[in-house]
Amino acid sequence: MSSNFYGVYVSPRATGSGVRRGRTIGRRNRCRQDGAFAIMTVPLLILMVGVCGLALDLGQVYNRKADLGGFSKAVALAAARELNGTAAGIASARAKAKETAERLRYRNFSNGAAFTWNDAALTFSTAPSRTGTWGDGSAPAGLYFAKVDSAVLDASAGRVDTFMIGIFAPSLRTVQVTDSAVAGRKGVVVTPIALCAMDPTPAVARTNAGAPATELVEYGFRRGISYDLMQLNPDGTSPIRYLINPVVAASHGADGRAC
Repeated sequence: MSSNFYGVYVSPRATGSGVRRGRTIGRRNRCRQDGAFAIMTVPLLILMVGVCGLALDLGQVYNRKADLGGFSKAVALAAARELNGTAAGIASARAKAKETAERLRYRNFSNGAAFTWNDAALTFSTAPSRTGTWGDGSAPAGLYFAKVDSAVLDASAGRVDTFMIGIFAPSLRTVQVTDSAVAGRKGVVVTPIALCAMDPTPAVARTNAGAPATELVEYGFRRGISYDLMQLNPDGTSPIRYLINPVVAASHGADGRAC
């Protein structure tokens, strides 16, 4: 009885040669991949530098816009506080605006730079509309609003020199930024001379149907109640404008004045 055995014989030399050939091919592939990565790194670095430069340029523009906005608001508010409808108020508003403007600074790469004030940057109006009529205050009656426009100031205050933006767009190598603000009075400064009494009685108890059941009434006034002091009349429902005392009827002299 015989049996057949089948097998494959591989010579050691051939096996060793195959291993060496495989290692050589693997090293060549890695070298090719390393070269491709090096080629991709260069444009990626350029792109990263460009994005960083663009961010710095936009940051400069944004910061300068914020500086001019804060400047315009501060100066407009300072000027509006002085307005009282008179020429003296206009003069005081201009002086206060100049004082405030010269105290402020804006940021740049070297250090905080001072604003150079120009009186033409401050205008006045009777209404807060930006598109309304704004003038120099030569007719001060009714002028209770002030507007400050940084575009009238020296151009250096709003000029931003760009780097990366200027490379891709030469026309934007220098960007000019402006801002404006409007401020106005919500009331008129008045010092009261006297407050007239609605009733000569200093204090009296008042009985209410609801809560509180009783309350204190002082000289005819109830606490927590708003009154129009120009339209009081304890003797009727029609408003009367009293000169001195709303309790005692005014008598008129020969010249017609109330006394």
